[in-house]
Amino acid sequence: MLKTAETAPTITASEAKLHFGEILHRCVYERTPVTISKHNRPMAVLVSYEQWETDEEARKPHPLIQKIEAMQRAYQKKKRKKPHGGTTSVVSLLRELRDEREKSL
Repeated sequence: MLKTAETAPTITASEAKLHFGEILHRCVYERTPVTISKHNRPMAVLVSYEQWETDEEARKPHPLIQKIEAMQRAYQKKKRKKPHGGTTSVVSLLRELRDEREKSL
């Protein structure tokens, strides 16, 4: 089980410099992140590359969320282009987006 940054042991930057090999071993083989502090403030968390990749993947938004956000941006763009504060209906926007996508394929 991987510990979280909140429960990870904390060491100073000076200690990290002196014991880097041991810390690296702990992160990789014991799957324990280590918080590195400087002047009593947490500055970084050292984790294994495998854990970093997993965390990066988890931070990526779901493809459906990306599509919704793209539609929202397109809607706002179309809305700004309308003269006199007119708006574009969602149906019209979806048709325009579909047409643009089909043209690009």
